[in-house]
Amino acid sequence: MAYFHIYADESGKLSGKSDYTCLCGYVAHVQEWNRVGLEWDACRFRWQVPPLHMSRIMAPDKKDDEWKKKKEEWGDLWERKRDGMLEEFATIIQRASIACVGAVIDAVAYRKIKEEPDCLLHHKDTNVFAFHHLIMRSLEKIETIDRTSPVSVVVDDDQQTAMAYYEALNTLRTHWHQQFKKVNERLVAICYGRDAAYPGLQAADMIAFVSRRLKLDKDEEFEQMPYSLYPSLTMGGIHQPKLYTEDIIRKVARGTFEHTQKANGDNCDGI
Repeated sequence: MAYFHIYADESGKLSGKSDYTCLCGYVAHVQEWNRVGLEWDACRFRWQVPPLHMSRIMAPDKKDDEWKKKKEEWGDLWERKRDGMLEEFATIIQRASIACVGAVIDAVAYRKIKEEPDCLLHHKDTNVFAFHHLIMRSLEKIETIDRTSPVSVVVDDDQQTAMAYYEALNTLRTHWHQQFKKVNERLVAICYGRDAAYPGLQAADMIAFVSRRLKLDKDEEFEQMPYSLYPSLTMGGIHQPKLYTEDIIRKVARGTFEHTQKANGDNCDGI
């Protein structure tokens, strides 16, 4: 049984030619997730709303679904009620003993660097690339209080990336470097869930959407929705996603390339 759970969701896709992509979420002890889940569902009950999905909430007219119906029901008060509702859910996260983890990736730079001859990026998808950071940062945060208990990760169910996330986790579990030993020792499960069943995935959707929107709109003005949610979702910036800029991605890619070249050379010398 896992004693700590990581919930993660993505926003934006490399295949969709997004300028930025994001894989974010939260990590906490299972008992805290149980408490947060009860409070989250109670808030949904109070507002009588579907599971939170930020892209649908901020653009409810794009699909004929429950959020479009909720906008029609609230009528002229839609924006006022929507903003008040989102602030209440963000406050649940702000008060909770959970920590934000994840990364925002410059997808334009990632595509460019992937084609450079002296660089190597193993993952086709930027969000799978970010999964490495999310796992390692989660374990680091947990180690503040616990260095032995098992950990699980729950990712939003997406057929396009499910196997890639599993393969990425397996690569970390079997990696030769000592720093990844704890992944094999502590990560005991990965599963994929629907956001309706996991309040943690709905919370992950919130931080992933808001973090990516801040970069897409290049606007750090927190007076507007949904930007104003960011401080509450990140404990005032204490726990927030890492931004992988072009320089950082290139540094990682060149390091991977150099290590691979050296490893191949050592193998050849041994034949």
